[in-house]
This record gives sequence, C-alpha cells and structure tokens, in this order.
Amino acid sequence: SDVAHLMANVVGLEEQQVAAQEVVRELVDKGTQEMHELFDATRHALAEDIQTLESRQGAQLEDLQGGLERLQVSHAKQGHALAQQCRSDRVVALEAENRSLQLIVQRSVGQVEQQAGVFKQVEQHGSALQEVLVELASLK
Repeated sequence: SDVAHLMANVVGLEEQQVAAQEVVRELVDKGTQEMHELFDATRHALAEDIQTLESRQGAQLEDLQGGLERLQVSHAKQGHALAQQCRSDRVVALEAENRSLQLIVQRSVGQVEQQAGVFKQVEQHGSALQEVLVELASLK
C-alpha cells in the first residue's frame, strides 16, 4: 500500500512536471512572440525615425546649398562692383595724371617756342652783326 501510494505520488508528480513543462513552453513561446513583435515594432519605429532624419537632413542640405548659392551670387556682385569702383578710381587717377602731363607738355612747348624766338632774335642779331662786320671789313 505504501508502494502503491508512492507510485501514485510519482505518477502525479510526473503529470505535474509534464503540465509545468507545457506551461513553461507556452510562456516561452508567448514571450518569444512578444519579443519578436516588440522587435518588429521597434525596427519599424527606427526606420520611420531614420527616414524623418534623412528627410530633415536633405531639407537642411538644400537650405545650405541655396544659402551658398545666394552667398556666391552676392559675392560675385560685390566683387564686380568693387572691380568697377577700382576701375573708376583708376580712371580718375589716370585722368588727373594725364591733365598734369598735358600741362607739363604745354609748358615745355611754351618754353621751346620761347627758346625758338630767342634763337631767331640771336640769328637776326647775328646776321645784322655779320653785315656790320662785312661793312667794317670793306672800310678798311
């Protein structure tokens, strides 16, 4: 009777162990399924976040490129304006230098004309002096 009782307890324990194993298997399967679902949901959320970040990054890149293009256009305009101003300043300086050189040339021409006039007078006096010398020589 004790043996039968022990055998009944063993059979009962084996049945409980099988039932417990079945519960554990169900819990593991359920936990695994929930982990896969959570993993899939997380992966989907991360994919959406990555897409959003890439979209924002693309928009920021476009903004930066637009800003760079505007800056280049502005820089080119400023460079052109500066070049024109430098050319204008250089033209003004060259015109002033040209007027100064014209005055110097006019003075030089005036001095040459004066010297030519003096030379003519000397030539005339020289001719008159030569005539006087010829007359003096004929008087001797």
